Amino acid sequence: MPKRFKKSTKSESKILTLKENLFSGKQKIIDFVINYRFSKFFLVCLLLVCLGFGFWFGRTIVSDHYYKEALKYQSFGDNSKAIELSQKAIKIFPRDSDYWRLIGEIKSKQSLEKIKQTKQNSASQEEFAKILREDVGGALLYLQKAVEIDPDNWQNQFAVGAFYESLIGYIPDAEKQASFSYIHAAELRPDDISMQVAALRSLIFYTDRLDSEGRNNEKNQALLLAQNILNRIKTRKLGDNVYHFYNGLILLRSFQYDSAISELRVASSIFPDNAYLSYEIGLAYFAKGDTDNAKEYLSLKMVRDSSYGNSANKILEIISSRR
Repeated sequence: MPKRFKKSTKSESKILTLKENLFSGKQKIIDFVINYRFSKFFLVCLLLVCLGFGFWFGRTIVSDHYYKEALKYQSFGDNSKAIELSQKAIKIFPRDSDYWRLIGEIKSKQSLEKIKQTKQNSASQEEFAKILREDVGGALLYLQKAVEIDPDNWQNQFAVGAFYESLIGYIPDAEKQASFSYIHAAELRPDDISMQVAALRSLIFYTDRLDSEGRNNEKNQALLLAQNILNRIKTRKLGDNVYHFYNGLILLRSFQYDSAISELRVASSIFPDNAYLSYEIGLAYFAKGDTDNAKEYLSLKMVRDSSYGNSANKILEIISSRR
């Protein structure tokens, strides 16, 4: 092979080597820039995440402090301060249902006190309507907001149930709304006897309202629902005393008077000073036609001095008029 060809080959080899080195160097520079930029970007992101978490954590501490202070002032009876602190907590963390619920519970108690005072002072219908619209409506808005934020929080459902139960006799369908909320709370806490009892109690009130309005089909459905809850109590062995008491109430409203009396008397032996229980036994005897025993229970001083006294007196008047 001629020498000039060998030189040419060597030159080409050197050029190729030089190009490869240049390319390799350029690639290293590009890799370095990319890695540097990525590292810088990663560090910036990490810093932002840390700052965000720190900001969130700091807000949580402050809002929880306001909430705890609000609970403290509520226990002291300073409801205005408790509401003020809870509202500060809401401004920091508006998606915490506890803050909304606390204000709703305070406002519901305040509205109930206003309603009672209005009734005692024989205020006009306009004044009463204003309280329902502004005070009761305002309390309900806070409680509904708590449920909207966290519908699976049993405390939120229970608070709404307690709100409506306190308004039974003052607003229409309060029994129905209380029942629905308490039933939801009971479903969320199936092993909590207080949840089951609250649901049963509100359903009994609801069946009485339906019965007075002649809505028998709805009444039977409500009784069936109450029986299902009662069976849950029996199955889970949450309380035999509770079972006898509410089973008697359900049997009475199902027109099974003998069975109702039997169950209620068992409960009465456990709770002898319960005026409502004695009143219900008197009702059962009266419905059965046993006026002597009905009079015995309805004439008890603890019954006549209780909130059921007026109803007991009306039944006693009916019994006297028949003789």
